[in-house]
Amino acid sequence: MPEGIPPISFTTPSPRGYLYACASVDPPRRAPFVRRSARREQALAQWRALAQNLTELNEVAAATVYEAVLIPPIEGGPRHDVLMLVQTTSPEELAAVPVEKLQADLVMPARNIRRIGDTDATTRGTFLFNHFTAPDPEAAVPVWDELAGWYTARTGVDNSTLLRARRGGRPVRVRQLRTAAGQRPPPSCSTRCSGPASTASCGPL
Repeated sequence: MPEGIPPISFTTPSPRGYLYACASVDPPRRAPFVRRSARREQALAQWRALAQNLTELNEVAAATVYEAVLIPPIEGGPRHDVLMLVQTTSPEELAAVPVEKLQADLVMPARNIRRIGDTDATTRGTFLFNHFTAPDPEAAVPVWDELAGWYTARTGVDNSTLLRARRGGRPVRVRQLRTAAGQRPPPSCSTRCSGPASTASCGPL
């Protein structure tokens, strides 16, 4: 831990199951800022309707659709501009989600292994999604633990949800965090909530 940075206090991981789905519909080629697109609007409408249908399933606790507003031009990095995060009542209930209807480029069943604060407290603000890979996924978790205190202290972010692909899935970690309305998000793939998010309405950025 860097000198002067207090150790982070983790929240108990969520017992829910997570399904993280992404699609590259009409992302910018080089520029980081995502402009409006008729193709993307059509895809968002379809995903919002599907999210609403998913929340009617007993196994689904929430389904939130996001649209990208900023994607860093990192060579080889993901260029997803439409995302959905589905939460089920438990990881075992993920099988009840009809993933074939998503038509996504990446569908990752996952569980929460680390949590700071409550990212789901509100749909207001800008949401940041990071993808992590490592040759040794288990060894990467302690490194994330070490960096978490420094990161929250430097950025002022008070929440973070770390997801790990379930056994048999791709060795990817996804971190989701929410910045306050008006707060400048850290550099990464930033998104805003788009349309029905469970029973909550999405507020302005």
